[in-house]
Amino acid sequence: YYRKLVKSTIKSDRLRWLKSVDENLKSQPKQFWKYVASFRKRNSNSIQLEVDGKHLIEPHDIADEFSKHFQTVYHNPGPIVFPNLLSSSEFLPLASVSDSDVIKAIKRLRPSKSVGVDDIPGFIIKGCTDIFVPILKHIFNLSLSQHNFPSLWKQAAIVPVLKKGKSTSVSNYRPISLLSNFSKIFEFIVHEHVSHYLKSKISPYQHGFSKTKSTSTNLVTYIDFISPIVGSQRQADAIYFDLSNAFDLVPHSLLLHKLSAAGLSGGYVSWFRSYLSNRKSQVRVSGVLSSPFEVLSGVPQGSVLGPLLFNVFINDMCDAVAHSKCLLFADDIKIYRAISSPHDCYLLQSDVNSIQGWCIANCMKLNISKTKVISFTRKTNLLIYDYKLFQTSIARTDSVKDLGVFIDAKLYFHDQVNYIFSQCAKLLGLVRNITYNFSSLDCMFSLYTTLVRSKLEYASVVWNSITSTDANKLERIQQRFAALCFKRFFPQVHYNYSLALEELKLHTLCTRRHRLDALFLIQVYFGSKFCPSALEIVGLRVPARYIRDFALFNVCSLFKNCPSARCAAAANVVCRDVDVFGDLNIQPKQILNIV
Repeated sequence: YYRKLVKSTIKSDRLRWLKSVDENLKSQPKQFWKYVASFRKRNSNSIQLEVDGKHLIEPHDIADEFSKHFQTVYHNPGPIVFPNLLSSSEFLPLASVSDSDVIKAIKRLRPSKSVGVDDIPGFIIKGCTDIFVPILKHIFNLSLSQHNFPSLWKQAAIVPVLKKGKSTSVSNYRPISLLSNFSKIFEFIVHEHVSHYLKSKISPYQHGFSKTKSTSTNLVTYIDFISPIVGSQRQADAIYFDLSNAFDLVPHSLLLHKLSAAGLSGGYVSWFRSYLSNRKSQVRVSGVLSSPFEVLSGVPQGSVLGPLLFNVFINDMCDAVAHSKCLLFADDIKIYRAISSPHDCYLLQSDVNSIQGWCIANCMKLNISKTKVISFTRKTNLLIYDYKLFQTSIARTDSVKDLGVFIDAKLYFHDQVNYIFSQCAKLLGLVRNITYNFSSLDCMFSLYTTLVRSKLEYASVVWNSITSTDANKLERIQQRFAALCFKRFFPQVHYNYSLALEELKLHTLCTRRHRLDALFLIQVYFGSKFCPSALEIVGLRVPARYIRDFALFNVCSLFKNCPSARCAAAANVVCRDVDVFGDLNIQPKQILNIV
């Protein structure tokens, strides 16, 4: 009797709690997303490992085993011959920290983020801002003037997170580094002082860690070059390089040399030397910390300054590429060029050799097995060349996953569509399961737009040249969602997709992709996105007199199959109804009403 009573009470309490989550979506969204995360989160609190036939279950033993594994990545390269770099004619002196700098940085803290080894959460710092501001200001200014970063803030807590594969294998985990919130506040301020100066030195071919660049700008630049070549029955070859543990292998002495060459003052370079040196990490498992180990190389993981420092370090790689195009997204590297004769292949091979030489000189490790070559063409008689890296032939492929997008040799994007369809079908099932006990359409709609539609539209500006068959296949995902909504919330109404779209205030995915195409180009012209290839391909028409159906954007016929040209066509349709440049206060997303 009592067992049944307990089960019944737990069930009724759970349903009551779910009803509260459902009804309070708008007032308490964090509670809703915490519930959603419980469906997707892997339990990392009960890690067990198998090492050399032994079964480890004690947190301290597991933490020490992870510590042994993670510290093998770091490497002290010893003496390095510094490359000859052009020194900047500009100069950035040390800055001082003001009260407003500290207040602004504290506001940027995320209270919900995990704490570092000092166990001081962000919400306490934010709640006691008035107390902390004068103290932190004094410490920060003292640190900068003495070129000495506080040693306690160099300590990191590492949490192992399962990537994929067996949970008992230590090699299947990646380290997530948690730093002190005080360290992050200081880094926010230093980043604010140096980032504007350093970003002006970063190569335009680097699309990672930038507000105006993204995976989409990288891939549009790439496909804008490849697409006309493929469309005119020619060939382009691309080499994709894979760097192993690039962020963890950056030699500190070489990074400091590059910071100095970029124009940072001696004071800043000395401060960064202290910031990078003598850092220590401890692995945390179930609240237990391993013995600390020294981090001998790399930019600090989980830090605010780390991405900027890595961009400075890898910045001169593109300078080594003399004959081909080069694009970077953080440590993702590809070089490519049009191929019309064996001589073009030789030139591309020469640039492969240059990348190889750069990696040797900069203590980076190239993963030969993951380095690939792909030949883009629709002609039958390919010019096949045996490209080599470290005297080993580079493996050929007909399709490559580039920054999350599958790109095939003929630019049909069938693989991308199949991948998206498979992933979103699974996610739609997850949405159905999560909202099984919910009575609110808002909850289901929020989950669909966040989990499913975001994946359906990821980098769509790159692959929106898909066939109508593939477009219809993707539309089936939204059709299933609409049918699910009607079955659950409008059971008395006969289902019709067009009616469902109207009732749910949705557009077809095809319509949304065209609007996203237009949005991309408009953002490029507004300056909120950086994509030079779009500006080169698409021009502005300025009529001498008023014309009713005037096309604002003009595209050269040579580039009619490019993503930028497709974006121009979509933007011309939008501009018939809205003067996007007439009112500078109007935001592109407001114009297109894409929510």
